[in-house]
Amino acid sequence: MFLTAVEEIGGVVLYHEIEIASLSDLGAFVKEMIVGGYAFGEIGPPAATLFYPTFFPSLWLWLYAGSGFLIRVGQRFESGFAWFSRTFNVKKKPLQCIGLVSGVLVATIVWVAVLVHHIVG
Repeated sequence: MFLTAVEEIGGVVLYHEIEIASLSDLGAFVKEMIVGGYAFGEIGPPAATLFYPTFFPSLWLWLYAGSGFLIRVGQRFESGFAWFSRTFNVKKKPLQCIGLVSGVLVATIVWVAVLVHHIVG
């Protein structure tokens, strides 16, 4: 079986034809397309444009569910949540509150990842 990879570098379209003889060859090809320079925009994004977007619906769902869960748990602790409930009106605008909590979750995750990368790496 032959696979063709197409990439554009400086306005020049390049076609790479690769012979795949076994599943291990296919695995090596897919790994090179995703992990090697393609996924990070160094060469071109043929596989990355199909691979990474498949995770977005799952991420949105988990953000929505996690934010709703945190709001529900926060309502049980009346002392700290009273300010949040008064300020953002959870009962009248629940989706706005879920969006705010989702944004805070994403920002926290990104900052923790940056700090860990800075400390470890």
